[in-house]
Order: sequence, then C-alpha cells, then structure tokens
Amino acid sequence: MVEKKQEATAGLLTAEDILGSDDLDYVDVPVPEWTPGYTPGGKTKPRMIRLQVMSANQAMGFAAEQKDDAKRRAAMIRLVRDCAVNEAGERLFTTDQLDVLLEKNFRVFQLLQDRAMVLNGFATDDDDDDDEGGND
Repeated sequence: MVEKKQEATAGLLTAEDILGSDDLDYVDVPVPEWTPGYTPGGKTKPRMIRLQVMSANQAMGFAAEQKDDAKRRAAMIRLVRDCAVNEAGERLFTTDQLDVLLEKNFRVFQLLQDRAMVLNGFATDDDDDDDEGGND
C-alpha cells in the first residue's frame, strides 16, 4: 500500500483563485516616433504604448502561425498589434488594421517586438543583449 504524504493545503490555489486572478502583466514602452509634437530635447515627453502579455490561447495561436510562411512575414506587426492595449486592457488595434500598421516605422516595431517577445516568454533579455550590444 502506498502512503500519501500529508501536507498542509493552505498554500494551494483553488480553481476560483486561478480563474479570478488578473495575471496579464504589461510593460509601458516609450515611443517618441509616434508621439505628436515630440522633438528630442523639446518640452514634449515621449508617450508610451502599453504591451500586455498574451493569454495562453493568443500565445499558442501566435506560435502556431510561425509555421505558416505567409503569416510569418507580418508576425512582428501582428505580435505588437495583439499585445498593444489601452489602460483598461482593451486592444488598441483591430485585425483589420494590420495593413495600415505595416506602413509604420520598422524600427519602432523591432523595439516593440523585442519587448513583447520577452514579456510573453518567447525570448529572454539576454537575447536582446546579443542583438543590441547590451544597451537598453
């Protein structure tokens, strides 16, 4: 007969704890290129874009899309589109706005993609150091 180890369960989560948790972290990233009236050294400070971690469903869908060559082409833009949220956690961009976003500054999307990849666990901060010479 196998004996079960008796342990205190006070530290165990319940389904209600997990389902009721607000576990979608975010990071605010300054984007001077998209800030109206911004000039380096000027009075206007760069405004931020909020990137929120994807839900498990979104992240699995994004990972699956990486196997499709046609969808992988715009993966950087879709990642940012899907992670960019307002203060209430609602997406800033709709699926239909992808073509318009494809016309925006590529360097901004590189920065935002790097931050979103780390935020979602697809990359580590160390990966960014290799690409950017360790400067953040």
